[in-house]
Amino acid sequence: MQVDTEAGEDVPISTTLTGALRDEAELADVLDRLYALGLPLISVEREEPDQSAPAGAASSREVDEPDQLT
Repeated sequence: MQVDTEAGEDVPISTTLTGALRDEAELADVLDRLYALGLPLISVEREEPDQSAPAGAASSREVDEPDQLT
């Protein structure tokens, strides 16, 4: 999961989480953690998977990645 923070003089601070999730249960877990932290959610956008990657290929999310939302 990649976390990017953006701020400007006329723009409020915003944080963007980007990464692949395996399924809806994993998405629900991320959303629950954000809610528990009291962070407002502005939007959720889905990107289509890369069609050029072979079937069964590993996603951009690394399996050994530490949990960044704890």
